[in-house]
Amino acid sequence: MSAYLPEGSTLDDNGKYDAGHGMRYTPYYRDVALSQLDGIWFWHPCGHEIDIPRGPRPGPNGRTNEKWDYTNTECPEKLTIRASIMCDCGFHGYLTNGRWEPC
Repeated sequence: MSAYLPEGSTLDDNGKYDAGHGMRYTPYYRDVALSQLDGIWFWHPCGHEIDIPRGPRPGPNGRTNEKWDYTNTECPEKLTIRASIMCDCGFHGYLTNGRWEPC
């Protein structure tokens, strides 16, 4: 399966959108037209990085996938995920209208 990122985005850029509280994210899509959201890669201040090739800079800490419930998908800077995101480090919260809401 291929994942398509918004133009100019990479997994080395620390996230396209700033959600606040140190959380940043980049959506990824199933299609080249970027019309079918598949999930987000996310970054936050943490030492736990997922095991992906990413070159000299740190990559994302984690990702969501197509099984999550998303709204506002037509406007990725205002994306909402209807489940909380939690890292092993304890970083826990919700992405609502593109803003991070800590738990």
